[in-house]
Amino acid sequence: MKENNKRKFTLKNPEEPQLYRDIFPYEKVPLTPLKKESFPLNPPEKIWITDTTFRDGQQSQPPYSVEDIQNIYRLLSELDNNTGLIRQSEFFLYTEKDIKAVEKCQSLGATYPEITGWIRANPRDASLPKKLDIKETGILTSVSDYHIFLKLRKDRQQAMADYLEVVESILNQGIIARCHFEDVTRSDIYGFALPFAEELMKL
Repeated sequence: MKENNKRKFTLKNPEEPQLYRDIFPYEKVPLTPLKKESFPLNPPEKIWITDTTFRDGQQSQPPYSVEDIQNIYRLLSELDNNTGLIRQSEFFLYTEKDIKAVEKCQSLGATYPEITGWIRANPRDASLPKKLDIKETGILTSVSDYHIFLKLRKDRQQAMADYLEVVESILNQGIIARCHFEDVTRSDIYGFALPFAEELMKL
């Protein structure tokens, strides 16, 4: 990024949550505000797929068995045909079944999709990827005030500090941290999401 394009964003830490009720009213379908401001597109040279079958996919239907997960993963690997187009696949790391599924998929020795973890931004979860020799993990870092204030019962400054502590712990173990900005649609982009992104870039 060119020096003159760098922006500095400041964390806003309000006492009350910003819930954008004018855009997300409880009694109506969420609205889509349109602004005239636009940003230049800057797509990367390479685009690939991150598979979420074993994370999001398992939340939409009865959970897969360990054998189901291994079979689907094998099919994904065959479909990718060692191209890296299906670059990664995300796995929960919480239960004994999760661990068995990861180990079964690792035993196939496939290069792609790379097996990556999925953890909460919680210090107790920070040791999970290392135990399974996973090189990269997604971290659930919710960025809307709906999650920060109403679910986590924190303010923005506390949430950011806690998130950064977990990310730093992951990085110190030599693992790549991939932060997922959950519920970014309802977040204060300039008051939390972008200041948080800048702090992550420093790490």
